[in-house]
Amino acid sequence: MQIVNPGSVGLPACDSARPWIHYMETGSPHARYAVIDRERGGGRIEFIALEYDWNAAAGDARKANRLDWAHALATGYARRPD
Repeated sequence: MQIVNPGSVGLPACDSARPWIHYMETGSPHARYAVIDRERGGGRIEFIALEYDWNAAAGDARKANRLDWAHALATGYARRPD
């Protein structure tokens, strides 16, 4: 069995300008990971979404002056430029 991170366990959305401007979003504040169970002749992948205190995590991000992370943690969406 393997546990993998199919994105970001703790930051459900982000944006980047490299190699071009793009956004990655889950649309949900849940922490996510996947479990891969390889069996003889096949396998199984299970995607897990966990509830946690994302409002507290967003508050910590705000205190660190990371308003982009605060928004992503609370909503699962990246902040878009106005």
